[in-house]
Order: sequence, then structure tokens, then C-alpha cells
Amino acid sequence: MAQAAKMALQAYQVREPFMIREVFTACFRLSEGVCPEAFNLLAIKTSANLEEALALYSKAEALCPQLCDNFDQLIRNGDVWSTAPHLHSYLRALLGSANTLRKMGRYEEALSKYHMLRTVEEMVIVDQYLPNYRYHLPEIMIRLGDWDGAERHILVECRKHHSKLFAEDSATLVPLVWTCLLYTSPSPRDS
Repeated sequence: MAQAAKMALQAYQVREPFMIREVFTACFRLSEGVCPEAFNLLAIKTSANLEEALALYSKAEALCPQLCDNFDQLIRNGDVWSTAPHLHSYLRALLGSANTLRKMGRYEEALSKYHMLRTVEEMVIVDQYLPNYRYHLPEIMIRLGDWDGAERHILVECRKHHSKLFAEDSATLVPLVWTCLLYTSPSPRDS
């Protein structure tokens, strides 16, 4: 399985969809059908629409527990990063699902996936691994009407994880808040 995952990771550099599908087939055969990273690869590189991408990410996420007998325990204990590096595909599947759900406007489901990432991250992940998901949380909270939660997240979580982005005078906080507001405001086309 590790060899199939490595092959899938290397294929992220490939641009031609037909070659991606060939790599997927090889990974699938090599791993006896259990290579979540191959499904992540297909979702990113070959999916024709968001529904197809979500189905592929969901398949990857569902396959991850088959990679080891104690998957749930590894997740609870925060051992995904150190003792099971092949489970990084689980984190990529969660992130892909969350981002896809957000793009589809399925905000409550996306928020749930982002919270799952946040839980795993608090246990094990170096800040640089999945930083971008944190900036989608305020947007989703605002879209769901949780302005206080969005403000709290921006003031506490974003600052905690990326102190370099937030100077002591909070100079970069204002543009981030305005970006969230503009991004979540209804478009004139929506009226």
C-alpha cells in the first residue's frame, strides 16, 4: 500500500488526465483496491464537477480506516502524524471534502469537516500542513449567521496559528475581516 500511495503522490505532478487515470489503475491494482491517495488524486486532477470530486474524496475518506486495524485509536490519540504517515491521505481527503462542500454551498457539512480537521490538527499537525482551512471557517460561520464565532475565530485561532500574519497592532486583521465580509455579502446578481 505504501508503494501505491507513493506512486499516487508522485502523480500530482502529471497534467494529462489520461495519464492520471493510468496511475490510478496501477495504484488500485498494486494496493488491492485500498489506496485513498489515488482517489484524492482523481478528485483533484480529473473530476468534471464538484459532485464527482466530493464522491472521490468521500471514497478516499472511507478507505482510510482499512489502512490499519487501529485507525480510530490512532485518530483519537493523535498518532496520525508520527506513527502512521501513510494516513496523511485521510487528512487530504477531509480537507478536499470540506473545501468541496464549501464550494457547493453546503456550509453545515463543510463546517463539520473543518472541525474534524481542527480536532486532528490540535493533536498532531504542524501548523504549516493545513493552514488554509482556518481561513474558510470565518466565511462559513458568517454565512451560517455566527458572526460572534467568526470574530472569535479570527481574533484567537488565526492569530494563534499564524502570529507572523498578525502584527501587534492587528494591522492585517482589518483586511481579513473585510475580505470575509465582502466574500460573504450577497452579490447584486443574487437579488
